[in-house]
Amino acid sequence: MKFRFFSLLFFAALVSFFACGDRSGTADGQVVGSEENLDLNDFYAFYQRFHADTVYQKAHIIFPLKGLPREVDSATYARDDFFWQKEDWVVHKPFDFELSEFEREIKPFGPNMIQERISHKISGATMTRRFAKLADGDWHLIYYADLNWVTRPENGQ
Repeated sequence: MKFRFFSLLFFAALVSFFACGDRSGTADGQVVGSEENLDLNDFYAFYQRFHADTVYQKAHIIFPLKGLPREVDSATYARDDFFWQKEDWVVHKPFDFELSEFEREIKPFGPNMIQERISHKISGATMTRRFAKLADGDWHLIYYADLNWVTRPENGQ
């Protein structure tokens, strides 16, 4: 019962973020659809399954995946040439934001792209993930910057 309540609460918060979020900007041609077609239920179902099913997760990541490693050094950050490889991928598990020292910000970028930032409340270290609904109609992880104290600008790739 408690789990169901928190699931409904999370879903309501997710809907609120999308309803009030900035929807300006477009993706670089990899996404399809329009803002009116943004299906929050669809994304929420994907997000839940992405964290629950390891095979599904790996199948919904575009490898090699652009991003940043944990605690990135300045040279790697400046080169902007880091890619996660499928064989080295560590499966992502869901965060419990109620019991952890992490908080989340979800922001839509265009009609079919969502950026999620998860930050440590005390240190400010942040990880960033970008999800996009591609031409195949499915959501995919298209960018992942592991926990770092620096982040790229929102419009950076």
